[in-house]
Amino acid sequence: MLLLISAAMADCGLTELDSTMESIESAFAEMSEGFEPLRNRFHERIDCLSEPLNPKLAARVHRTNALFFFFDSDDGATRDSFARYRSLEPTGTLPDALAPSDHPLRQLFDGATARPKPEPLPAPATGWLLVDGEQETAAPRNLPFVFQHIADDGAVLSSSLVAAGSDPPAYDVAGVVVQPPEPDGPAPTRPPKKRLGPLTLAGIGVAGVGLVSYGAAFGTRGAYKNAVDAGEADRITSTHATTNGLTLGGLGLMAVGSGLVVAGVL
Repeated sequence: MLLLISAAMADCGLTELDSTMESIESAFAEMSEGFEPLRNRFHERIDCLSEPLNPKLAARVHRTNALFFFFDSDDGATRDSFARYRSLEPTGTLPDALAPSDHPLRQLFDGATARPKPEPLPAPATGWLLVDGEQETAAPRNLPFVFQHIADDGAVLSSSLVAAGSDPPAYDVAGVVVQPPEPDGPAPTRPPKKRLGPLTLAGIGVAGVGLVSYGAAFGTRGAYKNAVDAGEADRITSTHATTNGLTLGGLGLMAVGSGLVVAGVL
């Protein structure tokens, strides 16, 4: 397994990318049938790069990619790739072996005068960004570019050839907090606490008075017992009446209060 990983990493260096582009240009110049099959290898070499690209090699990436667009008869994309190449290599040329003076490819190269129009890139949460081999905070929106996200330790986190007008691959952006996904449906809420209504409050008050009255009856019972023990007829009559009144009144008030509380809740 380690040998397989090492072999894959070995195919993803700058030397392998440069060698692949040499093969592509040779196949194009010779009008070889092997030209088209090299397209996938070319993009694979870029996508799996294990090293940061340098500007000179990045320029050549765009010149090479222009050959594939020309093969597809896409003059606009061919011109855009050549324009990016010339912006990176102002003195760069198109070899005669690829396009003689009267070749249509030469005309597209000579007419590729568009200048890059940079647009800001969000700062990454870690590491830094390379645009065509240069550490940048912006990328040309109107022209293609090679995008690389480099880790703090220099490792390549991602690498991609971005088409004109397209966005680079997604990456973690500094200062952006990833929110947890929203649960399906509305979040559960606690039912509001019911406030006590007037009837309930009145019932509690009436029941409280009844409870106090019923409690007072226990005190008068002691006086009634003392009167019985002393044989005082007048006190026996008065304390008996008071005790019965407090007991019955207390029970009655508690019953009324309870009824009011139940009515208030319902």
